[in-house]
Amino acid sequence: SSLRGTSVADARAQLEKLGLKVDSATGQHTDPTVARGEVMGTDPAIGSTIAKNAPITLIRSVGPAQLALPKVVGSPESDARRLVIKAGFVAAKTSVQQFDAKIPIDQVIDDLDANGKSLLTRSTYSEARTIQLVVSAGPLPTVNNMTVSAAEAALSAAGLGATPGTSI
Repeated sequence: SSLRGTSVADARAQLEKLGLKVDSATGQHTDPTVARGEVMGTDPAIGSTIAKNAPITLIRSVGPAQLALPKVVGSPESDARRLVIKAGFVAAKTSVQQFDAKIPIDQVIDDLDANGKSLLTRSTYSEARTIQLVVSAGPLPTVNNMTVSAAEAALSAAGLGATPGTSI
């Protein structure tokens, strides 16, 4: 049975109930999925053979490691995705497309945390967390002086919907 994610007190009680000796001190290690303070493992590991009366040390999670964020702004999306993964994070499956006349298509404009907040002002982020890229979709299509059907086609090609209005 796994002790992962249980409190130190519960883990200690479970092991002692099995007649095992538990060290009074605990170890600690980073873990991206086990909450700070909960047990993430033991030393020796569960399932290991140990000598009679050998103490088992409970390893507490100190939460996820804080890793350096890669610099992705200005990179092509595919390069930025590789940098995010190589740095120990998860690249979101989809990126946010943002129209910007000054930034070339496919160039990363920003990177967002799991709550949609910009990571540009941060230097570190929690390991194994998701980062979503904001990528330039280039300039908005110009539809001035086009027929309604031509304007709708241009906007549709850019991934936008259009509802014709009435002119006065």
